[in-house]
Amino acid sequence: MSVVFKVVEIVDRLHLQKFFMEKDNKVLLNLSLDPSKVEEFIDQKLRLKGKNYRPNQFELDCIRELEG
Repeated sequence: MSVVFKVVEIVDRLHLQKFFMEKDNKVLLNLSLDPSKVEEFIDQKLRLKGKNYRPNQFELDCIRELEG
């Protein structure tokens, strides 16, 4: 049994088809993350002196410049 067939069998058995998509004869992971939930998770794990991380004005200006 080939490795590809084993992977396809596992994906099928675990009903994980919704996490994959096919494009140009390639299989891609189809994951979407909510940025606010990721940021909240990181803020909970990386605490600074017992407080959540808050960017300073310089960081906010840099982010605004990169987005604009």
